[in-house]
Amino acid sequence: MRRSSNLLLLAAAALFIGTIPAMAKPAYVASAKAVCPTVTGCAACHVMPAKKDGKLTDMGQYLMDTKAKKHAKEVDVTWLKDYKAKK
Repeated sequence: MRRSSNLLLLAAAALFIGTIPAMAKPAYVASAKAVCPTVTGCAACHVMPAKKDGKLTDMGQYLMDTKAKKHAKEVDVTWLKDYKAKK
């Protein structure tokens, strides 16, 4: 019985930890909309379906390139104020 309780606790912890990164995404969209009115959702930066290490749009790639140039730990969507869309 104790073994099954431990496995259940471990499974619940893994499920919780796996959901943490997803919680930040709506905040990215809301902040990005304030800086760049063309942002309407996740698809502004991610080729859908969005997934870790998935394809990015030009806007998403701009953010990743800027992150690398600034040696930042995370993307800062306020960088979009300097983004120039490709035509």
